[in-house]
Amino acid sequence: TCFALQVVYASKPAECSPSVFGYSMLYPYTDNFLDDPNISLKEKLSFQKAFEKRLLGISKEDDIPTFKAGRNAFKMVQHIEEQWDRKHFPDLYLSLVAINDAQTWSLSQHSDESKQQTRNYRELLEQTMLKGGTSVLADSYIVYGSVPVNVGAFAFALGVALQFTDDLQDTIEDQEKGQHTLFTVAQVNKDKECAEKNARRLTNFLQNICQKVIGREDVDDDLLQLVLKITWNIVMKSISRNPQLYRESFVRDWGPLGPLPAKHMPRLQTLKTLHSLAINKMI
Repeated sequence: TCFALQVVYASKPAECSPSVFGYSMLYPYTDNFLDDPNISLKEKLSFQKAFEKRLLGISKEDDIPTFKAGRNAFKMVQHIEEQWDRKHFPDLYLSLVAINDAQTWSLSQHSDESKQQTRNYRELLEQTMLKGGTSVLADSYIVYGSVPVNVGAFAFALGVALQFTDDLQDTIEDQEKGQHTLFTVAQVNKDKECAEKNARRLTNFLQNICQKVIGREDVDDDLLQLVLKITWNIVMKSISRNPQLYRESFVRDWGPLGPLPAKHMPRLQTLKTLHSLAINKMI
């Protein structure tokens, strides 16, 4: 998304700057640690507290993790600092803290003590929006250093859409891991109508993002359309790949909206394939 924001809003060639590299590598390290079922919640929360200090620039030597992924995460922040001075771009680092806070809050989604059937819908909705929105909002800060309100709003909304798309795509896998999302709750409760409502809300949200941004002078409409089109087709692929999660009438009605007949959608295995189809206006 860092690269996408560079070309959609900045209208400049995408480049892997020190901060883009550091940020892009940062969250694979932290996400893999936080998603590891063999690591206790206490250990994860301890790391989150220490990492928040690093993001705020107040960590001490004692805060540096002893495990490799944690040490690497600390080092990645240095790449961001090399490009963006904390004194001149404080909001950038606060956006990274916001991601950290969202990740800490979302740890409750992975707790075995929580029962998916009783998860509060509003709480899950807020957690998901915060986690996804802050992630891409931070992307925009990494690209620009400081962010105009309109760019920040678009980035946050796109992040929300991408997070919901990811959760939809991983419904079965998340359920097996005991991770709680709006989509797994519907699945566990065997509530196909709720699953359909969630899918509709996601696609409506994508369309609203598109309508509010396209046509602005500071936006490359073609590239924005491409980003949203690829996201849309990931949604359609996810629905067609797991038709058992929805009523037959829903899958049948949605089939024509995809780039290919529903039975062929699961064959679109990679983003590269989707990109190729979209760029050649085949979808």
